[in-house]
Amino acid sequence: MEVKYSGPREASGLKELITLRVVMRFFWCFLLLFQTSAIAQPTPLSAQPGDAMERPAAVAAEIEVRSIPDGADILLDDAFVGNTPSTIGVSAGDHAIAIKKIGFKTWRKNIRVTTGKITLTAELESGADAPLPPEKSAMTGHSGGTASASSVNAPILRGREAGDWSNVDFTSVQNAASDGDVRAQFEIGNRYYLGQRGATKDYAQALIWYRKAAALNNEDAEVNLGLMYAQGQGVQQDYAQALAWYRKAADRGLASAQNNIGALYYSGQGVPQDYAQARVWFLKAADQGYAPAQTSVAGMYLLGVGVVQDYEQAAIWIRKAAEQGDAGAENNLGGLYYNGQGVAQDYGQAFIWFRKGADQGDARAAGNLGILYENGQGVPRDLVQARLWYQKAADQGNSAAKKRLVALAGQN
Repeated sequence: MEVKYSGPREASGLKELITLRVVMRFFWCFLLLFQTSAIAQPTPLSAQPGDAMERPAAVAAEIEVRSIPDGADILLDDAFVGNTPSTIGVSAGDHAIAIKKIGFKTWRKNIRVTTGKITLTAELESGADAPLPPEKSAMTGHSGGTASASSVNAPILRGREAGDWSNVDFTSVQNAASDGDVRAQFEIGNRYYLGQRGATKDYAQALIWYRKAAALNNEDAEVNLGLMYAQGQGVQQDYAQALAWYRKAADRGLASAQNNIGALYYSGQGVPQDYAQARVWFLKAADQGYAPAQTSVAGMYLLGVGVVQDYEQAAIWIRKAAEQGDAGAENNLGGLYYNGQGVAQDYGQAFIWFRKGADQGDARAAGNLGILYENGQGVPRDLVQARLWYQKAADQGNSAAKKRLVALAGQN
């Protein structure tokens, strides 16, 4: 099972939409999120991850892919191939295109390619595809405690010095914000950003209230302003301004801001590309236990980007993120155990970590469980279970899992 590195990601700010304590899915949210290849092509008798991957067919056509806003990830048949705007070469046949950007719903399109050139423009809709695991989804401020399942996809301010505004009516929060309450200002900014809890989505108003909170040295608001400049939400896209806002919060020790600065250096957006500086900032956040940054550091070691390639270090860092319940990291750690990269090969451990990720809704992990059940690796061979897990992955748009379901049709 090949472990792929899909490029940088940034903590989404607005805590996966708001305060950036979550895995950022911006550019790719400047989190260096590497991922296990979901499901490889099978040999005639069984699925074989990694070494049995189908060789790419000859390029038959080009697809020019754009998105509004740009800077989104392009996935061709579940494999990362670049960021918008880009032109990619594809083979003849049926393909699945997905466009992903932090803070926006995934745009998907199935196409049939013959020859020539195709132009696709994805108009991305604000929002999230599905609830994220608790550790990655809180709409809470960075000092407000750990998110719980009840905080998924809802703006919550928990345990802050000025009180919890999450269940207060809009007018009361706005009055407190107008009176200078910094936490109320941040809450109103969140509500306008998301269009929730009495507010209509309005980036211009969100900016106003975030700026008021930032003027009172609220780090969460500073990071969210950085995110909005980076994504061009309510303002002209400006990575230099994004960096300036991230830096204010990062200099006061906010891990998500440090992670985002690392992502900017990694991608060369707003600053010259500099992997050494990227690693410095990722480590600042990772050393504070910030899972997205830990995954970023792992990705750099896995590919040898800015460091000497070191699978053992990659495994150490991805384990730190996985043990915090990060579903993508759980899947990736399972991939390392499957391949024996940085750890002793152990299908049993691969199964354990794939199952953890799959139970949180990670499609790649679900597909990988299908492989283990189909091949009898770490578990008894069970085609019923294999189909079940392939179906879970396929239901989330995983084209490789769909192919495995077709291949298993009629087998007992």
